[in-house]
Order: sequence, then structure tokens, then C-alpha cells
Amino acid sequence: MTQPRPQVDPGLLRPTLAWVRAWSQSPEWAVADLVARELEPRCEGAIDLITSPDTSLTSLVKAKSLFKELRMEGDTLEERKLASQLYALTIAAALVRFDEFITRQRRASIKQAFQHLTQDDALPWSLRELARVALARCPGVS
Repeated sequence: MTQPRPQVDPGLLRPTLAWVRAWSQSPEWAVADLVARELEPRCEGAIDLITSPDTSLTSLVKAKSLFKELRMEGDTLEERKLASQLYALTIAAALVRFDEFITRQRRASIKQAFQHLTQDDALPWSLRELARVALARCPGVS
């Protein structure tokens, strides 16, 4: 006699399937999005975490630290590059929304990072625009 197959609620699979789809399309963004969702479960991913006006300064500081770690520990060059960009973008978000410079990096280095971000057409427009505004507000460097 065969056992009946257990029924699986399709709603329970939706987040898992979304993760698998995101991972297969862009592993580096999938890792960044997972980090962002772990930090702020209400956000949809890294872009939302960085660009949302609802993200607190505390969350941006934590995200900066996590992306800083990921830029050194990422498995691939693409993960490390994206983590470096997201690290700089969390600094940009804190500067633009809270007028806080949340790094001990040299201001000239951060300004150069913002400049590179504004010119990276591979990044979504919202992130490039955030970098542009932060570049204009970057303190201590003309």
C-alpha cells in the first residue's frame, strides 16, 4: 500500500522560490539582498534598505559594517565589488538623509567612490542619483 503524498502549501514555497530565482539570476545581488533582509526584515532588499526614507541611521550604520565585511569576505569578485559599492552607498544615504558622515575613511576617498558610483551604468538609477546628491554634500573636500 502506498502512502499518500503530503500536501505542501504553495504559499510556503513562494519565498524559497523567489530566493532561488534571484540567486540564479544574480548571485551577488541575492547575497546583498539577504544581508539587507536579515538587518531589516521589512525591506525588499539592499536597494530598498539604502534608498528607503524609512531606514534609520542605526540600520545604515549596521548595513555599512555588514557590506564592509562582505567586500572582504565575498566569494566572488562580483560579490566583493557590489559589497564595496553598497558600503559607499550606505555612507551616501546617511550623509544625504541624516547629514552624518558614518565612516572614518578619508573624505577624498569617499568623494572619489561617490563619483565612480554616479558613472556606473550597471547600477540602478536610484543608487546613482543617491551618489550624485551625496557627492554634492560631501564635506571637507572641494
